[in-house]
Amino acid sequence: MNRPRVLITYFSESGHTRAAAKALAEMIDADLEFIETASLGHSLWAWLMRGFAAMRGLRPTIVKPRHDVGFYDLVVLATPVWAGHITSPMRSYVTLQRQNFKRGALLLTLGGNGAGSAFIDLESECKIAPVAHCALTDHDRKTKADHAKLERFARKIKDALACDSVEKVKMAA
Repeated sequence: MNRPRVLITYFSESGHTRAAAKALAEMIDADLEFIETASLGHSLWAWLMRGFAAMRGLRPTIVKPRHDVGFYDLVVLATPVWAGHITSPMRSYVTLQRQNFKRGALLLTLGGNGAGSAFIDLESECKIAPVAHCALTDHDRKTKADHAKLERFARKIKDALACDSVEKVKMAA
């Protein structure tokens, strides 16, 4: 039987989400897709505009994704949290791709609080129930707890995919 195909799609400006996505990809043998969009820069004004766009649910133009989501058994969506919401580039990606999602898992990176509302935000955009959630805070990263959290998240994803494989074998018998 073929191994399950997993895609991790992520957006990252500071590099924290990118690092988490790459570490997870190694743990679960997944492909990576970076969401590309025009950068607003790193000024205070740009920071405020990103937060405003996230809070208002805006969807900026993004570069066409390289991977066909329909090819994958599961897509992990990884994004920072801006002002308690998912990033606007992730919102654009989900809007373009959600009709092709089979199963999903959600990974958030954030400074502190706000994961709960961001998970709700992302789940409502995806229109699917995720098999697993993971929130990595700055505190987790600074205390090196992020790796253990990612390992637990990877295990939940692998378990969900294994259950799918068992069901497929039963259906084929």
